[in-house]
Amino acid sequence: MGLRIAWIGAAFALALLTCGCFIPTVSMHSTRHVLVSISEGGSRKPVGRVPISVHYYYDMLTPLVFHYEFRTPPAIQSETDEAGQAVISMADYSGRIVFDAEATAWSARFELNKQLVLKGATLEQRCNGRTIQLRIEPIKKGANPAHALDGGSPFHSRIAAHWPAASDVHRSATQSLSGVNQGEHVCESHL
Repeated sequence: MGLRIAWIGAAFALALLTCGCFIPTVSMHSTRHVLVSISEGGSRKPVGRVPISVHYYYDMLTPLVFHYEFRTPPAIQSETDEAGQAVISMADYSGRIVFDAEATAWSARFELNKQLVLKGATLEQRCNGRTIQLRIEPIKKGANPAHALDGGSPFHSRIAAHWPAASDVHRSATQSLSGVNQGEHVCESHL
């Protein structure tokens, strides 16, 4: 009986794959170190020790077909340092990129895209009467700041100890980021 069910499942899967209803694709993204800074928009005061996370999504339901994407980037979580900064490894993914920052009094969700990760940007969002500003700055190759790998771990991995954010001692990334092309994008959420 078990073998019969396996054969039926295999036949169904083969029919689904060959009829055109199932479209597998492979994400051809690359990852890069990005300096993210979170501050209060009006005062530009850094917001330190804020948990942040980045999630990557794709549209799996399209008309008449089931789409599955292989090699989707894993989710990342980290925390900003006292200066409101963290260096994380972000993917220039062509699907949907969601950046979340969650403090005690507010939480902000920023929708990103591939171009924002590649070129950098400054985004603002209104949350509970506050304006939260997210600044994304790609780190140039060769800059290799001392804390480049401090702030980010795959979301599915479990770390027993505290995962450190970018340290206050090493600020070489800020000096090496001059000349980054920045655009502005403003989104406002109504909570």
